[in-house]
Amino acid sequence: MAPSRFTLPSFEAILPDLAAFATGIACAWTLGWNTTDLVWSLWLSSLVLGYLSILAVIGKGLYIGSGVVFNQAFPAQYRTQAISGGCFAALFLVAFFSVHFCGFHAIHAKFLSVDFPLSGVPKGGIGDGFINPIPLWQDVFHYVMPRYGIS
Repeated sequence: MAPSRFTLPSFEAILPDLAAFATGIACAWTLGWNTTDLVWSLWLSSLVLGYLSILAVIGKGLYIGSGVVFNQAFPAQYRTQAISGGCFAALFLVAFFSVHFCGFHAIHAKFLSVDFPLSGVPKGGIGDGFINPIPLWQDVFHYVMPRYGIS
């Protein structure tokens, strides 16, 4: 039998994750949260932190690209084309990931709305029209962020 390439992490490696999980559960218990509160707060953090991560990576690409393009070693006659191409690529990536990432979260919100409905949300639920990320973010700022975001 061939040896397994998968090894379990040591207890010391998972201890910070366990401590963070226990702290989160203790805070939820102290604040009197129920399952709906936990589920929607985790959904919100996944949406916000995930989307910020996507934007940060695209922004870092623009930053690195500008360092290359504005370097004196870069041929000046290609700067305009490189800047235009980089901006087009960045806008394409923002649009692509906005539709896909936000669409995933909108569909997930539909499922969550069935099992963990939020009071005050219309029958259509969060993210109605899931292909368009703008209604999702409008619903997030109107219904979810005031309850589970920083206020």
